[in-house]
Amino acid sequence: MLFVDGTHLSGPYEGTLLAAVALDADNHVFDVAYAVVGGETNEDWLWFLRILHECLEGLKPVIMSDRNEGLLQGVPLVFGAENHSYCVRHLIENLLTEAARLGIRRNASKDLLKEMFNRIAYATTGAEYDSAMEELRKFKRELAVWVERNDLQHWAQSKFKKERWGKLNNNPIDNWNNWKRKLRVMSIPWLVLGHLQKVEVKWDKRKAEMKKWANNVGDRIEKKLKKELAHADSVIDVQAYNRGSGEFSVQLSNSHRLVVTLSKGECSCRSWQIKGFPCRHRMAVIRKEKKWVYDYVNVCYKFGTQRLCYMNTAHPMETHDMATVDDRTGRVTGGEGLDDNFNRRILPPINPRKRS
Repeated sequence: MLFVDGTHLSGPYEGTLLAAVALDADNHVFDVAYAVVGGETNEDWLWFLRILHECLEGLKPVIMSDRNEGLLQGVPLVFGAENHSYCVRHLIENLLTEAARLGIRRNASKDLLKEMFNRIAYATTGAEYDSAMEELRKFKRELAVWVERNDLQHWAQSKFKKERWGKLNNNPIDNWNNWKRKLRVMSIPWLVLGHLQKVEVKWDKRKAEMKKWANNVGDRIEKKLKKELAHADSVIDVQAYNRGSGEFSVQLSNSHRLVVTLSKGECSCRSWQIKGFPCRHRMAVIRKEKKWVYDYVNVCYKFGTQRLCYMNTAHPMETHDMATVDDRTGRVTGGEGLDDNFNRRILPPINPRKRS
């Protein structure tokens, strides 16, 4: 799964930074690709996505975006419409705008609306989705209609068909943009050099952390597993129906029953299938059967995957023969590779962006 976004360069030279990041085995941001282009135009996004697709050698991961117009057009062309996921956080902002248009402006009402929308977005089953949608419909029918018309199959967890590992927002790319913020004021050569240095520091840190991994998973996944185990007490009874196939009936404190199938990695709550690590219902079965919980964690979260992520090394870049720009005169000096026809005068835009 990739998270993509664009952000303006904040230095004296115009341009936009387009980027794609992923998450490593311990849910840390992993750099995949970035490019400096003229702007977030449809053409620039299509070019970036096509180059990204080539680098991935034909793989078509899920692409998470904020529904930028260039991405709405480009992602289906390059990766397929079924692989385009919309950021729920941005959808909430759009929903609140629609609510304001309908006269809903009080903070308490907006907070309630956010909760109802999140229940719709994060519902893991069709029944949970229907219940959450009915709640919104009772609150404001027009908003329920708005939600249903906004491409549910691209963001609602119960409707989206591809694997997203429970990720419904674009926070990873937002974190990457913030991590890169101080570099965005620099000229492009120094931006590239600065990014390379930051990547090497980050990779060294991740490699050192890997040596301390216990139970074949990292600290962040370990915390998620402990959280699910702490909620396993909501299960009051576990009955084995077929130990050969690993099928169990799980009774909850509200008297509802779910089916957990250990051999298939499935729970009828669908949380296990969606996130890739055991839900609280499966935790209850594992505890009763005295199994090792880490055997039931998806391989994407394990040490072997993390080792593949950081198997390479970011090497330092030579700059002794690199051209430099005088910020006062805009004059380019140095650069052995520049031919005689190169225009050595590069100035900031005539009408620089106004700061708010």
